Amino acid sequence: MSAPITLFDPLLLSFVVSTWRKMTRVVGAALTHSWDQNLSQTDDLLLCVRLRALAEAGGVDWQGDLSRPHYCEVRLREKGEH
Repeated sequence: MSAPITLFDPLLLSFVVSTWRKMTRVVGAALTHSWDQNLSQTDDLLLCVRLRALAEAGGVDWQGDLSRPHYCEVRLREKGEH
């Protein structure tokens, strides 16, 4: 049985903070955590795609080039923003 594509979204969001952080840092932290906890196997590409989807859906603020994780930063949405 396959897991839903959104399986790692909560994990990714747990590493997004209120200050700007490179997408690659968020993805790397989530990937390391999943390995350390022996969670379902994933890779950086899937996590980048999911973080990009969260950003495009308005789940996190972003700046830069979403298609190039080394050139994009994310943060938690500020209160009051829609």
